[in-house]
Amino acid sequence: MDKLREGIDLYLAGDLYAAVRYLREYIDEGGPEAGMAYYHIGIAYSDQQRLTDACENLKKAVELEPDKSMYHYRLGVVYSRLMILDSAIAELQRSIDLNPEHQRSRFILGTIHFQRGDMKKAYEVFTALIKSSPDFAAAYYNRGLTSYHMGDDESCAADLEKALELNPGYDEARQQLAYLNFNKGNFSEAAALYTRIYENGVRDWVFLQRFVKALYYAGAEEKAREVAGEALILFPHNQELQQFLDGREG
Repeated sequence: MDKLREGIDLYLAGDLYAAVRYLREYIDEGGPEAGMAYYHIGIAYSDQQRLTDACENLKKAVELEPDKSMYHYRLGVVYSRLMILDSAIAELQRSIDLNPEHQRSRFILGTIHFQRGDMKKAYEVFTALIKSSPDFAAAYYNRGLTSYHMGDDESCAADLEKALELNPGYDEARQQLAYLNFNKGNFSEAAALYTRIYENGVRDWVFLQRFVKALYYAGAEEKAREVAGEALILFPHNQELQQFLDGREG
């Protein structure tokens, strides 16, 4: 077995240090598939959180084999983790140009536009992704968030409901949908959604605080006090929740 194949097998087996050593030796010995070797060195470094080293090796892979969609995708991901967002966008778009079916490139491209506050572009990218992958629950969730930030609560709710239809365990979508209902005064709907999340074991303090308020406003005061008691045991310094309870009891 040559050092390229052995290096790749070591990477797949999780022995990243040995993988890089074999792949580097393959390159130094003039192996004909240096682009693939640099690519695997890059993803090995990425797995080790050595992002600058990953970037340098992935750039070499792209220079040697510029028509490999996956190389551009991986480089775009590393650029995004380094917060070099213009370069990330360029690489991910190149990946899509080379392979329009590469949906992970579209998804991450959409999240970067969202992160930068360009909601129109994010919405367009997620819409294109949904068109080509109509069962991609996370695309609906993220497009829903984009709609929310554009002030379109109705479209947001529709996308969140679709995300939950596709993935009934998608508590992030359920929590955002509960938040929308709460803000619209639909407290019973919000409480029902929060109850499902609570039953799934979520216990962070922001969630518990919202759950208690939804229960109170929905008229389920006994359950609200029960959940509030648990919340204040877990988070005894949650002053906002305590003040809310004091106000209800007063």
